[in-house]
Amino acid sequence: MKVYVKKKRKKILVNTHRTYSKNFFNIKKFLTKKKEKVSHIYINSPCAGIGNMGSTFFDIAQFFLNENPKSIFAKIDNTNTPNPRGKIFKDPGGYGVINYSQNKKVFFDLSENTGLPYKIILKTKNYEIVIDELNNKFYLEERPNKMRKKPLYFYLFKPNKHKMKIFHKFNVVDMTMFTIKEIFKKNLNYQNLKRAVLVNEIISACFVSSQKKKLINFPLKKKYHKIKCNFA
Repeated sequence: MKVYVKKKRKKILVNTHRTYSKNFFNIKKFLTKKKEKVSHIYINSPCAGIGNMGSTFFDIAQFFLNENPKSIFAKIDNTNTPNPRGKIFKDPGGYGVINYSQNKKVFFDLSENTGLPYKIILKTKNYEIVIDELNNKFYLEERPNKMRKKPLYFYLFKPNKHKMKIFHKFNVVDMTMFTIKEIFKKNLNYQNLKRAVLVNEIISACFVSSQKKKLINFPLKKKYHKIKCNFA
């Protein structure tokens, strides 16, 4: 993919407006200030397709982890659930885990028809940040100071819960237009191109892993480049 983009001068755009969002930048700023690193990300969503919603969530994961994944194990749903965007979209859901260095992981459940608004959970050593974006609720649970010298398996305590500041409410049109404005501001030099290519590689690897029924390493080997992937 990377070679193709370079040779053919093609640019790939995925659902990246959240990584331009002040709400998400605020979380990153908070974690940097607290010297906390995200170790686990949990994504739970009723799926509109591993390509559509997957591109959104995998981009968010890359935004916070800021490194290339090592491997993936995934399963594509075969329920033939109609895509909510219309019959022309052949974009099934799926679930799995993406592995990174130092035991960092992204667990994703984009199964079809799970029935509730999506949530994203970021875990660090001392914090759990819950993002209920559609309902405009961002909050964190904090390990109390007196517990921080205890081993991490010491979990019989009540965490401190705090609301996080929201700079704007959820509006996919406004957020997308803000992203486009930023791209034009940079003279069409799209700074997230490298991450967008990687996100598409992750989506493709979901299909490869599901078909081969095994853990797939990154970068995706050339022998898998022609495998059929239904994602829109």
